Amino acid sequence: MQDKLDEIKLVVGLRMARAAVGWSQVELAERLGIAKTTLARLETLDGGLRADQLAQMIRLYKGMGVDMELFQDDHVSIKVDRETLLQAKARLEDDQLRRTDRKKTGTLFSKTIKSAIEQAAEISPKTTSSLERIKVQK
Repeated sequence: MQDKLDEIKLVVGLRMARAAVGWSQVELAERLGIAKTTLARLETLDGGLRADQLAQMIRLYKGMGVDMELFQDDHVSIKVDRETLLQAKARLEDDQLRRTDRKKTGTLFSKTIKSAIEQAAEISPKTTSSLERIKVQK
């Protein structure tokens, strides 16, 4: 039972670290010199992780400002430094890095709020006046 929990902690920790630095599976696989499918299998417990691969991943993440504690008691700890958090923020806000079906249009949220206000108007004038005070920040 503990062996399986250790495997799960390892996989969860590695996936959390990859998310913290903002790498896709493709990006990490390229940095490791392995196929994306191999990495995907590692991250779902469908494949084995060699010691040299684990060491390489830990070094990569540490170099990016992410420290992992994978085998402490029954939890996983990930520490992400401020610079890495700021880089993640910039990456998340960069529309050029988004898939085309996930690019922000700048109007979707506004349309959603407008629709909510219109629906609320049909339900209650009091709700409408509350919703009209919402200011959408871009």
